[in-house]
Amino acid sequence: MAEKRRRERRRYTRYAVSLEAKLHVPLPEHGSATLIAKVTVKNFCVNGAHVRIHELKKEHAPVLMRERRKCSLVCQLPGCAMPSILSGEIAWIDLRSDESRPRAYVGIELTDTDPEERETLARFLDDLAGKR
Repeated sequence: MAEKRRRERRRYTRYAVSLEAKLHVPLPEHGSATLIAKVTVKNFCVNGAHVRIHELKKEHAPVLMRERRKCSLVCQLPGCAMPSILSGEIAWIDLRSDESRPRAYVGIELTDTDPEERETLARFLDDLAGKR
């Protein structure tokens, strides 16, 4: 029996990567506090990123559960002299709390990224796609 394949509905091509980064999530409900988590970027597109938070403290899990929370991703794109700061919003969260230390997968929509940073990301993705 032929297996049905799930139809891809994404607007932008995703590029698999494995980049260490830091996710900064402002917590306005706690004054000027910011949650900073070590993450691995699993994939990028021109408009977003999929990241894995390695070790999520249990008390931070509920903080991330609010979608559309502002955030920024700070990472060193290969071939770039300076770290990139990619700003946007948390679009979705997949919390894995069945382990002794929870982790999360987070989708970030790059809604507030500076145009220069977006261009740097686009060049990096073009290089990954072999367009340069």
